[in-house]
Amino acid sequence: MSKNYTMALISALVTAVLGIIGDQVLKLDSANTFLVLATGTVVSVALGLIEHRLKSDQRALRTAITSEMGEKLALFRMLDSIDDEDLRSEILTLARRLSAGEVPSHIAAIRTPVLYERAKRSIYASNVGLTRARLYRWDQLARFRRIVEVSARRSKEGVELTRTFFLSRQEFLTSDGHWDERCYRILSAQADAGIEVRIVWVEDLELDNLPPHRKLVRDLTIFDGSEAVDTTGVQVIYRYPSERLRDFLDIQKEQLKYSDSFDFYKGVKLANEADFATPKG
Repeated sequence: MSKNYTMALISALVTAVLGIIGDQVLKLDSANTFLVLATGTVVSVALGLIEHRLKSDQRALRTAITSEMGEKLALFRMLDSIDDEDLRSEILTLARRLSAGEVPSHIAAIRTPVLYERAKRSIYASNVGLTRARLYRWDQLARFRRIVEVSARRSKEGVELTRTFFLSRQEFLTSDGHWDERCYRILSAQADAGIEVRIVWVEDLELDNLPPHRKLVRDLTIFDGSEAVDTTGVQVIYRYPSERLRDFLDIQKEQLKYSDSFDFYKGVKLANEADFATPKG
């Protein structure tokens, strides 16, 4: 006990001595003597608690450091136990990529569904569907249908979802200016799932007097503004501290700038391109 509360015991002894001096030498009255003893007692208790807290924090810190060092040592031992030098080199390269904020495709494929579940604030995506066949995948393929199902659930849980579609009027509008029925149904289903559906007509990108600074026609998904999945070609995830994440956030802003809300086109006959020379949404 004396070892754990050294300062508190010293403080208590000094308080007792001061009390005796005040009573016997200085002849303090009872009230002042009590004040000296009470103050000393409070200080003693406070010192005891502080010392106990410091020792507890030190023990917790030592435990945490020991555990972390043990885990790192175990990783080094496992790496050292691999007798193939080329394989060890591949593992080190992977570690460097991950620490730089780049998640390779074989891990990204597994991580992306997890990010859909873990997103707390927002999920933004863009999809290039320049042909009907590409857009039809949303009601043909199980993976695409699951994305819509998960999005609908996450929307009900308060996550803000936005998906921008890159479309071509030549592909998706009939000769009399109406939507291809199946395409319209696919887009409407996403809107009904709680997704803010936006559209970029690729013809408009070519006609605009202020063309975009970046390549906007690409498939990507951004979770909470902190991880971006590039699915144009090989699927890769970029996260901090990767500079590519910042690039994708800038691409997102430009995609939104050149897009219209699907609500503007719902139930409307799209007669000709001149009707949409100026975006309304």
